[in-house]
Amino acid sequence: MIERLVTHPERNARQSLAAVIERARHRCAAFGMDLDWSQAAWDVTKHCPPPANKARSRSVLYFTTHEGGTSKSLDGRTPLAEPFGSMIKAMIRLKQDGSPQTMDPHARII
Repeated sequence: MIERLVTHPERNARQSLAAVIERARHRCAAFGMDLDWSQAAWDVTKHCPPPANKARSRSVLYFTTHEGGTSKSLDGRTPLAEPFGSMIKAMIRLKQDGSPQTMDPHARII
C-alpha cells in the first residue's frame, strides 16, 4: 500500500516574505550596509557606476510607480505600496549580493 506524504509548511506566505525582507534589509551588504531602506530612491552610483558610454552621471533606482511619469527625480512619483515595495527592494538587493551587476537589469525589474 502506498502512503501519501502529507507535509506541513513551517511558514505561511506572509512569514516567508517577512523573512526574506528581513534578510535583505539587515543581513545583506549589497549597495552598502548604510543603505536607507525606507527611501523610494536608492542612489547606487558607488556600487553600480554608469558605463562610460552612458550620458547619465548617477545610478538611481526608483521604487515608484510610473503614474507620475519617469522624471529623473521623485517629483510626481508614487512610492510602491507595501509590502510589494519591500519585496521588490529585497529581490533587487539579494540579486545584487549574489551576482553584482550594473543598474540597468535592476531598473528593468522595477
